[in-house]
Amino acid sequence: PEPFEKEPQASLVAIKNKLLLLGSRGAAVIRSIDSGNTWTLKKTKDIPIMPYSISDAFALNENTFYMHGPSGIYRSKDGGFSWTKFNPVMKNSITDLICVKTSKEQNTSSSLYAMYSGSMDQWVYRSSDEGKSWRVVNPELHLQEHIPSFTRIVGSDGVLYAKSRGPTSWAIMTLCRISEDRRTLEPIKGMPTFDSARLSHIIHQGPSKNSNKSLVEQLQESSYGSTQFFKQLAQIYIQDPGLHLHHQNAETFRRYGLNGAFAISGDTFYLEYNFKLFRWEPGDTEWYDTEQEETVRLTWDIRRKELKLAASGNTVYAGKRDGRLVVSFDKGTNWIDLTPAIPFPFKTFNEIVFVGSTVFVATDAGVTSSDNGKQWVTVTDVEGKNLVMEYLVADNNNLYGIPKHATGIGIYRLEDNTWEEVVTEIPEGTTSLAVDGNTLYVGTLRKGMLHYTLDE
Repeated sequence: PEPFEKEPQASLVAIKNKLLLLGSRGAAVIRSIDSGNTWTLKKTKDIPIMPYSISDAFALNENTFYMHGPSGIYRSKDGGFSWTKFNPVMKNSITDLICVKTSKEQNTSSSLYAMYSGSMDQWVYRSSDEGKSWRVVNPELHLQEHIPSFTRIVGSDGVLYAKSRGPTSWAIMTLCRISEDRRTLEPIKGMPTFDSARLSHIIHQGPSKNSNKSLVEQLQESSYGSTQFFKQLAQIYIQDPGLHLHHQNAETFRRYGLNGAFAISGDTFYLEYNFKLFRWEPGDTEWYDTEQEETVRLTWDIRRKELKLAASGNTVYAGKRDGRLVVSFDKGTNWIDLTPAIPFPFKTFNEIVFVGSTVFVATDAGVTSSDNGKQWVTVTDVEGKNLVMEYLVADNNNLYGIPKHATGIGIYRLEDNTWEEVVTEIPEGTTSLAVDGNTLYVGTLRKGMLHYTLDE
């Protein structure tokens, strides 16, 4: 094969005259049957292509090979041409968990998707057997130099979407969708990527000395984002220009800007980038600026919060970090501030979810709902208590929730606009909730995924 430009992230295994180079860039198996004098290259989607996803490999005989790593154990019985995975049970810390249902000719099938962090990179896993086994979903490389890592996943209309970044650089931000065979995440065709390479250059090398523009102006021209974001980046540099913004606080601040949420309604996409909200539809050559952005000072407490998004039809709700709830009924062109209409005081948002045409907003003071965005009602349990829900998930016309600080507390379902407990106890450390009919799946920090089956 052609020589590698960089050291390959791969494992070499040999038996007699046969050698296999496994897990190299581009999901390749490179084979030699003459002690390495000549080689053949075979690309495959049967094995993972993430960096360091293969820890070790060995040969049982000339035809049977094994390899293992963070994504599981694989076996080949034909000398490395094809591979079968010994599927693992998800026992690591799950950071996100969703159920995506697809329907073809009335045959509905469900897949669970989860993300967990085994290292600095986050990978997406899929289970088609109710969580008994999992398989890594490989990203589609195309012409990308680096294998991406994923930061968020969202399900919409039976399709999984994921937001990715480069594993060694946060410069490129891309939205992907699951392929037809559900084995690959592919960049969405025609959608522009967000590229902050120029911003990174200014951060690390300093502003141009030949420009008569201010540092803030140079930063704004280098990338997309809120005015407040660029102002604070400039302030960090001015305070200590000798470090060229290598200071840990500055780098962390920049990365929080790239961790924004995204939402989908039909073929309309909404994505937050550097604390500003953008919209894209097929045919657009660039992301449309909705003019919604964080305007308050991005303190540590503010920037570690998340923008909460929910979209349905032409309507999009945004729960901002400063505690304001805004809505647009024309895909983000015009906005209305709904904060004064909420029936109780609150500070932060936990979730925003649509169930049909009704929107539910979970805050740190409880849950409220509205059918039109104008009149709002408080959602309570049978005792009239306004429960503080940390997670809300809709399944068809049902809404489920897990209260904040869920130690010793269960899972609730909304019945006639009243919370009713359907699972009496779940463990501490809940991170996510997914629902598939009468089966509830709970992601946890240390116990992997748990599932509960409700009585019919």
